[in-house]
Amino acid sequence: MDRTVYLHVGHGRCGSSSIQTFADVQREALAGRGVFYPSPLDMGFSREAARAGNGRALVVSEDTDAAVALYTEHIGATEAPRVLLSAEQFTTAEGGALEGLVTALREEGMRVVGIFYLREQREWLVSRWAQGLKSHRWTVPLDDYVATHIAEGFEVPHLDYRPRCARLAEIFGAENLVLRRFTKVALRGGDVRLDLFELLGTDVSDLAADEPTANASASIDEVVAMRILNGLPRGPMFNPRPFLRYAENYAGLQGWTRERQLYRLVRPERMRAIAEHYAPINEDLRVSAFPADTPSPLFPSSVPDEYEPLSEDEVVTTRSMTLVASFLTWYAERVLKRATATDTAG
Repeated sequence: MDRTVYLHVGHGRCGSSSIQTFADVQREALAGRGVFYPSPLDMGFSREAARAGNGRALVVSEDTDAAVALYTEHIGATEAPRVLLSAEQFTTAEGGALEGLVTALREEGMRVVGIFYLREQREWLVSRWAQGLKSHRWTVPLDDYVATHIAEGFEVPHLDYRPRCARLAEIFGAENLVLRRFTKVALRGGDVRLDLFELLGTDVSDLAADEPTANASASIDEVVAMRILNGLPRGPMFNPRPFLRYAENYAGLQGWTRERQLYRLVRPERMRAIAEHYAPINEDLRVSAFPADTPSPLFPSSVPDEYEPLSEDEVVTTRSMTLVASFLTWYAERVLKRATATDTAG
């Protein structure tokens, strides 16, 4: 049987969590449609190694050769015509893990295709900052975060995608590397899950309809409040993740309109400087690596050249303070009930 293995080489802030969560939940349904999304647990890897995508275990394994052999054997045993592996760690894999897997699969007669999503740099920076608030309790304002990227010569984080795309083309072969733009106008239905599985020749729109996307964006009110609260001493009284879930529900109950244009927290001239820096870089990438009919500019952006910026002082209103007070009261009750239950049990 002809079999194609698709390696989703995840890039941060480009929908990897949505793809992986969806594939995990819908594993059986996908198998019924001819797509095998293998579980590293079935190959003997630990639960820790198996998190964050089913390809991560390969990259974090201490014995790369043994891990490659396990993956190759497991994939070779399936009767499914299409196989999907996904991991953000593929892009930074050391020790030849990605190259070794591609070579081993091809030696078994399988076709191997790489899929790589890329995002407009300003949008990427805004999304990365918001994720940093939630996952790492960052306290830096977005305007300062963007200013640092400019001051450090646009090197940290590294958002010139050309070297990474060139490396992937060497590994997969340019003819077997699919580059996709992570932007609503380029994604099928504006949804990266639909887009990726369409590349696999599978319509999953019915499966995705009832599955929420991961990492839904927060509002300006919420991220500014979270950034300020992250500055509090670490302890049990504030946790960014439940705060975001609570804020979304609370705003819905209050009937609030949630402003999600986080870029307004950055001075327009700084966003323009980033756009001007990356414009020729992105055009070179479009011409050299994307299909000839890919429109210019490569990345249509939701960030306009001119807009009315917002200071954090303007964002911190009675509404946001009401939200924070409500959350802290609710969360304190949860913490105290948990502590009381623990004391009683002891």
